[in-house]
Amino acid sequence: EVFEQFRFVQTPKGVYFSSSNPEEIYLSKFQRFGINFAVEEKTGQFILQTHAAHILAPYITKNKYVAEDSEQLKRYLEGGLIKTSHSLRGQVVVYYRGMLVGTGLATPEGIKSRFPRSHRTQEILIK
Repeated sequence: EVFEQFRFVQTPKGVYFSSSNPEEIYLSKFQRFGINFAVEEKTGQFILQTHAAHILAPYITKNKYVAEDSEQLKRYLEGGLIKTSHSLRGQVVVYYRGMLVGTGLATPEGIKSRFPRSHRTQEILIK
């Protein structure tokens, strides 16, 4: 039901999606024929991209990791590993103060950032 509101296009580089309704509020977020929805790994699994997670945020109910403090958030935004104990495994979405920040990978060592390099900055200020 959630996915019916989107149009999906698979390419050799991954899966892109766009609104199936031209009047949709998300239309301004889509460029060309869509934004990157997922990338296929060598294993055949698809990895949800951060931009797609932001659009689908209201529907995400599982595999959520909440950054505990500003230090964890900073480490995530810098592309690092949040060393923490948790019961999650595989792909997760990362939240901070109730807001979805991006996606990550839950491993036994912690949460590995999948925050896009294009969004990282040299200096991060957290209020």
